Amino acid sequence: MKHSKLTVFVCIALIAAAGCERQDDGRASASGTSSEGFMLVQKFGTTVTDLIDMKGRTVHQWESQYRLKGGSHLLENGDFLKSGFIGQNAFYRDCPGLTGVVERMDWDGRLLWSCTLAEEFRALHHDIEPLPNGNILMLVMNAKSPEDQMVRGRDPARIKAEDLWIDSIIEVKPAGPKGGEIVWEWRIWDHMIQDFDPSKKNHGVVADHPERVDINFIENPVPLTPAAMRQMQSIGYVSGGGERTGPQQGMRAPDWTHLNAIRYNAALDQILISVRSLHELWIIDHSTTTAEAATDKGGRQGKGGGILYRWGNPQAYHRGGPSDQKLFVQHDAQWIKAGLPGAGNILVFNNGEGRKDGA
Repeated sequence: MKHSKLTVFVCIALIAAAGCERQDDGRASASGTSSEGFMLVQKFGTTVTDLIDMKGRTVHQWESQYRLKGGSHLLENGDFLKSGFIGQNAFYRDCPGLTGVVERMDWDGRLLWSCTLAEEFRALHHDIEPLPNGNILMLVMNAKSPEDQMVRGRDPARIKAEDLWIDSIIEVKPAGPKGGEIVWEWRIWDHMIQDFDPSKKNHGVVADHPERVDINFIENPVPLTPAAMRQMQSIGYVSGGGERTGPQQGMRAPDWTHLNAIRYNAALDQILISVRSLHELWIIDHSTTTAEAATDKGGRQGKGGGILYRWGNPQAYHRGGPSDQKLFVQHDAQWIKAGLPGAGNILVFNNGEGRKDGA
């Protein structure tokens, strides 16, 4: 878990325009000013994505039948890849950031391909990442019952809701105009550790296993206030409305890992993810098979699907205290591309929510 040459650059600020996502072409100027280029501008809850120039003028648009709820990419050939919001069951009313569908359009807005995963308690959410081979990495939210949790050593006294939401990653190989084949998968659920129940196979000293995730480190130190919930509903981040019948019952307690960004490094064959609710960045090995990804062996690094690197909140693996926490509900983690200042390091937007010294 040692990356001696890796530096994490943290942007500490607050988003000025709530609900507005901006994704540029990845270029920057060494002088501190932005370079010439174009930027994708999207707003939660709308169906239109704008491509703007450096003067803020719209030069192109794409429109989908689905509202924006996650990531998007302008591909090298001019195609547009985006996630969209379906929202067809109680799960969607309660869980922030769920999407359900990924679409690929050509430059003229014609739909080339789509993929839907929107089951009652298993659905796409937040970000997507196109791979050099044409496949797409997607984030998936999964619901685990109290019985499932206790099998992994969860302390029953900590279970405050019916289900626990935990993430996985799938790699989809598109096929035809709709759907495709899941050719690779990685699940956080396969890498649990706990020091509560000695009878379980994953019992151990949490601090000795930073490659694993403590299933009893769940409580989010930043509670969701009614005002914050209303704000998220107003921008379309949470659907809201109607009687709350989902596992959350209007509370965010079970929204545990809440991955909100995924990026791929082709040179390393590794994946970077932002784990919002644990206030961490993780790097995992993509060179494994799906079977190896469920273990701690295999792949280029020989660690299977175990966490290769994590940074931001050592409390999560019992190697630090509150004063050691560096990230606070961060977003938009990405590797800095070759040819740019700081290439090979990581850039992340640190929202600062819950930080004692303010935002």
